[in-house]
Amino acid sequence: MNDDVIRGVFTYCIYKSGSYAVWRFMGEDETIVVTGDLALIDMNKTYLLYGQYFDHPKYGIQFKVSYFTQELPSDLKGVIAYLSSDLFYGIGEKKARKITDALGSNALSLIRDDPSVLDAINI
Repeated sequence: MNDDVIRGVFTYCIYKSGSYAVWRFMGEDETIVVTGDLALIDMNKTYLLYGQYFDHPKYGIQFKVSYFTQELPSDLKGVIAYLSSDLFYGIGEKKARKITDALGSNALSLIRDDPSVLDAINI
């Protein structure tokens, strides 16, 4: 069976026990309750969730997450904020701006595809 995919942001944690959690998730068209191994969530980020809708006998329609990915920012402001976040030690806003000045708003996908693109930038 193929997974359904929904895109959106986590808005509220309803229940959490260990890594299992139940969240309210704002998709592009609706708010849905999602369940699964959702311990490492950042409410300020956009995610793609892969899984299946199911009808819980007590709580109604929910989305059971098989796996998820964080959607990378594509605008300059978002790319600079992402690069200068705690995820990348030693890259502050100044270095992040230098990277985006050289690589543009698609810097993250360029770096992901070929990390050596950073070699040409004097950072």
